[in-house]
Amino acid sequence: MKKLLLLAMLAIFSFAEQPQYEDPLTGTRLIFHPRTGQVVGMEASAEAELTFGDRRDIRIATKKAVLRAKASLAKFMKERIKTKEVSEEIVKTMIKQTGQSEEATRKTVQVDTEKIENSADALLKGVVVKNVKVNKGEKYVTVTIMTTLKTQKIADQMNNRMNRNLDNRGGYGGNRGGYGSQGGGSQEYRLHNESMYY
Repeated sequence: MKKLLLLAMLAIFSFAEQPQYEDPLTGTRLIFHPRTGQVVGMEASAEAELTFGDRRDIRIATKKAVLRAKASLAKFMKERIKTKEVSEEIVKTMIKQTGQSEEATRKTVQVDTEKIENSADALLKGVVVKNVKVNKGEKYVTVTIMTTLKTQKIADQMNNRMNRNLDNRGGYGGNRGGYGSQGGGSQEYRLHNESMYY
């Protein structure tokens, strides 16, 4: 049991140390592999206001926040990542956080940014909700979404299954007990963990 707890703590610590770049315009975050420096995922966060704070209101606000976060992610992948300004900032961030040489970093960044730009639509298909934070006191919901090659593959597999008519039940699992309407203050729900990056 102690060994499992130690491994879990090490995993959390290693993720916290993962190098990342945040675009100041869209708020999109690029997550880099701590050893290779390659892009392993992207995240974006957004907020939406709560009117009443009941269960239905939270669901509606969460959907709005997800759409806003997706719009930020799309803008970054289809517009911002093409600019020289962003490319240079990513290189500087990588060199500072990973200690790699400038030549190697520039090569890695060039390859990865081209992949992201060319695969933008496919990566958007693989977007999943990483966590939802409900602040009933200040009446807003914050959502963080993520997309990785792993989630993209999962999305493709799900799409293929649906196309083969293997599952005609409809929907994607419904409400899992999610957001609750009782009580006040702030609540946070983590729906996916860091293992989705690899």
